[in-house]
Amino acid sequence: MGEQICYNSTVFTPLIILWFIIVYTEVHSVCQGVAKDYMDSPRELYWDSTYAIVVSLMENYPTLTLETIGQNQLASMVVALPGFQDDPDLVTEQFLLDILTVWYEEATPL
Repeated sequence: MGEQICYNSTVFTPLIILWFIIVYTEVHSVCQGVAKDYMDSPRELYWDSTYAIVVSLMENYPTLTLETIGQNQLASMVVALPGFQDDPDLVTEQFLLDILTVWYEEATPL
């Protein structure tokens, strides 16, 4: 019959705990770096990502009043946003109206 291996729990348990701490620390450090890079990088924006466009517009134009924005101006502002990746020629009136609606809802206090 085979030999049975007997582990000394007074040595084995602290080693497992130490290994877990080291691995957790490394993984946590890597994840923090990835999350920071993600948050610092501009979002990829497309015409149909209405809410992300609105958030970016509110960050980039915090003092702009919605009542003074025309559709052509709004389209130019969206295309100029950091991270905008879509074809500017694909804009439709419905995309712009959706953006204005969500922007109004986000900017208007309840």
